Amino acid sequence: MNDYRGLLIKKQRKELDISLEALSHGVCSPSYLSKIENNILVANDDIYNLLFKKLTKFLIIFS
Repeated sequence: MNDYRGLLIKKQRKELDISLEALSHGVCSPSYLSKIENNILVANDDIYNLLFKKLTKFLIIFS
């Protein structure tokens, strides 16, 4: 698979020191997020949008 969104999510999540559980809460299960981050599956665009929005909120909070 050549979808790099999962890798970007993982990189940003780790840089912000956010757990799988915290980022996935209200969006998907932690195991589903893990599969996205490890490029095991490609989620639908709605999931990616929700995850990126949550990452943006964490980025604003931790800045």
